[in-house]
Amino acid sequence: MTEVALTTFSNAAFGVALVLYLVAMVAYFHHLAFRRRRVLLGARALAFAGLAVHAGSVIARGLAAGRVPWGNLYEYVSMVGLLVVAVYLLVVERMRRTEAAGGFALGAAVLAMAGATLLYTPPGPLVPALNSYWLRIHVVAAMLGSALFTLETIFSVLYLIQARRERAAVVPEPARAPALVGA
Repeated sequence: MTEVALTTFSNAAFGVALVLYLVAMVAYFHHLAFRRRRVLLGARALAFAGLAVHAGSVIARGLAAGRVPWGNLYEYVSMVGLLVVAVYLLVVERMRRTEAAGGFALGAAVLAMAGATLLYTPPGPLVPALNSYWLRIHVVAAMLGSALFTLETIFSVLYLIQARRERAAVVPEPARAPALVGA
């Protein structure tokens, strides 16, 4: 395939993955609200389909550029979105059996990918300052760290919200003192 064909495929696959993630996010939130098992299975299938299409987009982008596909900010953010979804689906949901945070994880990926569309750069060679083998090591660690930090933030915020709800259910509001008349 030519560079133009690979770029076109990569861009189209990126858009399809974004839509699949968005629909899966809505389905995960629907499952969270109404606890319908079939909706959860559909959301999971859409998320895995989006993950496969997104991986195809990243691979095509790397082939079109003739280098690793994380040489600019668009590619970096796209990879972080891919890693957020992959870690959520393969580690959190499969190993930990936690599906309540699916909508939030996919929401973070959708926001990252939507932001990446604003940073779009056509594939091309790296600038000379980045043309080093350290790019493969350093940026992979940074992308994985960003994805894990994103998931950790989501889980921390959800934990704090749940802890506050539980605390409010146990401890009643203090009685208010009557207002002084004429004061």
